[in-house]
Amino acid sequence: MNTKDNWKTTATIYDKRRAELWGFIFPGAVVPIVSPVTQLVHVPQIGETQVYMLDLAAISDKQREDLITMLSTIFELSREEVAGDIDRAGVPIIAEGVCWSTSDQGLFLSIIEGLDDQREEPSVKRTCANCGASDCVTAGFPVSHAYCERCGGLSNG
Repeated sequence: MNTKDNWKTTATIYDKRRAELWGFIFPGAVVPIVSPVTQLVHVPQIGETQVYMLDLAAISDKQREDLITMLSTIFELSREEVAGDIDRAGVPIIAEGVCWSTSDQGLFLSIIEGLDDQREEPSVKRTCANCGASDCVTAGFPVSHAYCERCGGLSNG
């Protein structure tokens, strides 16, 4: 969980134009995000797109004010209208050109558990590149990789 003093889950904006804009408020264009799981939302002037959500509880009052100024300038809206929109809907960060990271071990493990739930069922048998067994390999995540139950080796599908 992010706090104002310690951001554990962040997104770094690498898209040059957007990184310059966000970098005026957030050094290195690194911003705290609520979750590394994207959402599909409607973004003005863009349409439906995948986004991360800025963690508003983790930013300073000055960053919030600077953000309102930046967004009101970009979208040609009043500061009051932007502030209201932020309070109502939050601030989406377009996922394209962005990389997330987290040092929140609990969050990371919950993501991995979610991936485990997506494993292909039933098991897919393959030939293990490590030990040669043809009856002991089950599909893993991603499905293109497999784990050998006999020798414990990993194999590309």
